Amino acid sequence: MFILVFKITWLKDGQPVEINRNGRFILSNENSLLIAQIKKTDAGNYTCVASNIAGTYSSEPAELIVYGINKQKSSS
Repeated sequence: MFILVFKITWLKDGQPVEINRNGRFILSNENSLLIAQIKKTDAGNYTCVASNIAGTYSSEPAELIVYGINKQKSSS
């Protein structure tokens, strides 16, 4: 039996995204990047990089554009 072990890394504008189960950037069971509580600063080009002993493959960048995020008004 042959098992392929691979690693998935996500990049934002060429820099690694810090994946954290309790943070805003989460890796789904399908290795998709999920972003919770999105911010304007999350806009950019995201690339998925898959690597194993056979080599490394990078996806084409996907541009994320963030519209209409405003600070919530505090209630007084």
